[in-house]
Amino acid sequence: MKRILISVLVMLALGLPCRIFTQVANEQGEAERIWEQAIVAKGGRERLYAVRNMVIISSGSYKALRFKISPDRKVESKSLKPSGLYREELFVFPSKYWAWDDYRPAVFGLWIHVYDYSRRTKYVITDGEPHHPAETIEVKEMDRPLYFVQLMYLLESKWLKPKPVRVRAERSIDMLETELEGMRYDFAIDRNTKLVISFSSYSEYGGKTYQNVVKLSDYKTVDGIMMPLTVEMDDGHKEYSDIKINVEYNENIFSSPPSIEAGPHAWMQVNKS
Repeated sequence: MKRILISVLVMLALGLPCRIFTQVANEQGEAERIWEQAIVAKGGRERLYAVRNMVIISSGSYKALRFKISPDRKVESKSLKPSGLYREELFVFPSKYWAWDDYRPAVFGLWIHVYDYSRRTKYVITDGEPHHPAETIEVKEMDRPLYFVQLMYLLESKWLKPKPVRVRAERSIDMLETELEGMRYDFAIDRNTKLVISFSSYSEYGGKTYQNVVKLSDYKTVDGIMMPLTVEMDDGHKEYSDIKINVEYNENIFSSPPSIEAGPHAWMQVNKS
């Protein structure tokens, strides 16, 4: 009897890892199946991998903090004041980014950002400091350039391919967890349309992990790819966008200082006749 009991315990000990392995494999297999459905719903891997660049033109409102200063210069109270936003962004994959961020007349003013990760150079100028010199991009800024926009709008690209890890069902959506270069990214996928309705990334600060969620809606077809034209941030503000894919752009914006006078369309290629 003792010998039989020992044999059973040995078999259980040997079988447990097998069952765990099988369970993990099944979870990943289901996650991969749902991910493939989402890729098809977006327009297919061939179209996604053909995207070389993307322009996003956005407008919306946000709530900026407004402080009331007492006579002794201490903050007496604060409130939220709605303000406008107009933004034009050019993403050249995998390593260049240009943006015109206009918050005027709010205190944030106007910003132009130019990042060339391939050369590790950047410009960040404002209407208060329009001729700030070029700077070197720090190593910590080189970590994951242009990742979020590819994951949010394309899911996959020629340069990025997240690995589906596991999925769990929540009412009418599938919560799909993926991994990319050691980082976790979650996609909430509508079970009917197979389109992503929210994207989550994770960051650590002070020993705590924070989830950053962006909601995606108002899908329209752009060159055969389903694109969300409305995004809602964690703080509740929404941005409404127009998206263009594989545009002809002015390459000089990445090799010369940005100019406020050139305006928000400085990224556009001027056709010389």
